[in-house]
Amino acid sequence: APDAKLHVYKASAGTYTPSSLADAFVIENSVSSGLTIVTPDNKTSAIFFGSPSRNIGTRIQWNHDSDLFTISTAKAGAEMAIKSGNESEAIRITSDGNVGIGTTTPSYPFSLENSGTGLISRIYNTNADGQGLLIRAGDASSGTRAFQVASSNDTKIMTVTSNGRVGIGTVNPASPLHVAGTVQVGVDDTGHDVKFFGATAGSFLLWDESDDSLELTDSTYIKLGDSGDFKMWHDGSNTYLSNEGVGHLYFQNT
Repeated sequence: APDAKLHVYKASAGTYTPSSLADAFVIENSVSSGLTIVTPDNKTSAIFFGSPSRNIGTRIQWNHDSDLFTISTAKAGAEMAIKSGNESEAIRITSDGNVGIGTTTPSYPFSLENSGTGLISRIYNTNADGQGLLIRAGDASSGTRAFQVASSNDTKIMTVTSNGRVGIGTVNPASPLHVAGTVQVGVDDTGHDVKFFGATAGSFLLWDESDDSLELTDSTYIKLGDSGDFKMWHDGSNTYLSNEGVGHLYFQNT
């Protein structure tokens, strides 16, 4: 006996009772089976879903010449959801085009939320010469927020602006690297070299981790005072102490 009002039968698929939610039309076969809609290349093939209130509520359609497969809702304010195992919602697309993964109310064009303890996302290019992630935002002169990292309570940790500045502990970096807090290189008994270059070739200041010393290249000055009144340097042959401003030079033992 037919299992539905319209039962297209080619061979038995086994004992089966269609869901009462979708038992008006059944196609049955003992092997892989399907439904085909054929149109000319310049025409659209489609399946429409409607109701008494709206004859087209949503549709699935394909047009060969346009190279376009479309899944759409036609009702104003309607949203779209994709569900995975056990009909748990995986993706939500709102009527204004926002896409949410892990949330049914995305507030941004793309929102990804998760309550687990593991990584929420991974971008992995397995090509040895492959590239990673490009974020484009704002004009180089505007200094708008291009990338930001925040904690779970929305405390801003790091901000990268469109004018090439990085702020750690500040959302308004005033220089290429602006750290609002203590900067530490290494840990006690395990350090690293730190080098600062000047505008003159071969001139730099180096914290030499292996030698536990702060070193300046020849003819690189240490200056004291607002106007650099006192200078100390080594020129490769001699060492100089020069008091070039007003006042006297004192050596004081207190």
